Amino acid sequence: MNLKTLQTQFVAAMLNPQETAIEQAIKAPTLQKASDKINLYRQSRIGRIYKVLRSTYPVCEGLVGQNYFKQLCFFHAKQDVSQDHDISLCGKNFPSFLAQPPHNDLVYLPDVA
Repeated sequence: MNLKTLQTQFVAAMLNPQETAIEQAIKAPTLQKASDKINLYRQSRIGRIYKVLRSTYPVCEGLVGQNYFKQLCFFHAKQDVSQDHDISLCGKNFPSFLAQPPHNDLVYLPDVA
C-alpha cells in the first residue's frame, strides 16, 4: 500500500467514525486500540475548528454562551467538512449553517455572523 492511499484512508477514518479500513495498518503496541488513536485526531480537529470559529465569531459566542456555541461548532464540523487545507477558512459557511434547521431557532444569529 502506498503512502497516498494510507493518507487518504486515515483522513477518511478521521472524518467518519464508521471508517475502519486504516485500523489494520495502524500498529497499536499498547492496550489502546487503533480506533482510539484515530479518535484523538478526530477530537483534535474539532477542537481546532472550535478555536477558529470562536476567534472568527466572538460576538455569536457572546450572545449564545460558550456551551451552546461549542455544540454549534461540533455540529458544523460534522456537517461541513472543509476541503480547504487552511483551517482558518473552515468557518466561511458558518452563517449559512446557522440559518438551516434545526439551528435556525435564533433568527438573528446568521445575520450577526
